[in-house]
This record gives sequence, C-alpha cells and structure tokens, in this order.
Amino acid sequence: MGTGTLLDSSITTNMTLFSGVYSAAGLTTAASTILTLDGQGLNDQFWVFNIGDYLVTGASTRIELRNPGLNNSVIWNTGAYSALGADSTFLGTLLTKDYISVGTNVDLIGVGSTCGGIFSTTSYVVLGANSTVGGRGCSGIGDGFRIGDDGEAFQATTALPTNAVPEPATWAVMTIGFGLVGAMLRRRRMTCIGGVSRTATGLQFGAMSPSLTWP
Repeated sequence: MGTGTLLDSSITTNMTLFSGVYSAAGLTTAASTILTLDGQGLNDQFWVFNIGDYLVTGASTRIELRNPGLNNSVIWNTGAYSALGADSTFLGTLLTKDYISVGTNVDLIGVGSTCGGIFSTTSYVVLGANSTVGGRGCSGIGDGFRIGDDGEAFQATTALPTNAVPEPATWAVMTIGFGLVGAMLRRRRMTCIGGVSRTATGLQFGAMSPSLTWP
C-alpha cells in the first residue's frame, strides 16, 4: 500500500476521508474543523495516519466516523509530539513518540465499543480539566492493526498485507512499548488512559515503561 495519500500540513476546511493510509510531514487542523471518516457501511475499514513530526488540532476540532461497518479502526502515529485543542472530539488510538497535551473539555473516544487510547513512548501525557478518555462501557483499545517487528504499522484483518504501511522511522521503539501495553490489557482493563477518565482539575501521566502497572 505504500505511504498512501499525502495530506497537506494544514487542514483549514471540513474534509471527508475514506478508508486508507494517509501521511504528512506534520499535521495541524484549524479551529472548528470537522474531519469525517466515511466507512461507507463496509466492514474492516481502516484509517492509518502516519505523521512524521507533530499533530496539533485546533480548538473545537471534531473527528467523526460516519456510516461505519464492523471492525473499523483508526490509528494515528506521530514522530514528535501531539497537542489536542480544547473542546475537541478525537477519534481513534494515538501513538506519539514525545509528549501528549490534551486541552480542557476534550473527548477522546475509540471506534465502536472500544476505548481508543493515547500513548507516549518517551514522555508524558497531560489531560486538561473535564477531559474524557474512552466512553461509558467501552473496553480495550481497538483492533484491526498491528505494529510489526520492523516498526511498521499495517492494517490486518484475516491476513497480513503484502506491503506493510511504513510509519516514521522514530516509531521503531513503539513496537516494544505498545506490545507491553497490549500484554497488560489482556490481563486487566486499562483504567488510566484507556477507560473513562473525566477529570475536574486535569491529570498528568508519565511515559509508558515496563514498570508501569494499572491499579
């Protein structure tokens, strides 16, 4: 599948994207932008965003899934930091090398009944006041994708694709970190950044590490 469709570094108007792989050197969205992911009522649809540097969403940005089928997945890979603007809705699982900053009143949700999740490989995660990760009754961080031994992210349903989707080279270390999280999730439901977590004053979590345990 190669690097997929190249996106402009700045999204300033509402946009609809169909299932596929998207890449950008860095990506920002203007305030109040609506990014619609259209599943066209089909099963096993996926959206993989491979972003070499930063991801910054403006205030009140909304990322929405329309016309979903079964087993849809949304994955965001960033090679630097991620900052999500206040009063936004963010959809999918976010994998970031450096820090993640989440503004106030942000809803971070998964696809379908999954919780989604936000993960930093080397740094910290900050949740602004009244922000929520996951939805009521959700479980897990979603499926439909894998990160291979070579650090490449790819969509996976019944068989592995012949051409993996390359992600930023700095993501090789995520193979280890994400694998550890997956192993822990199989034993226990995640309660820090993968379940419902509404905060009154904001919370800060450290980077993922082998010693991290869930209460």
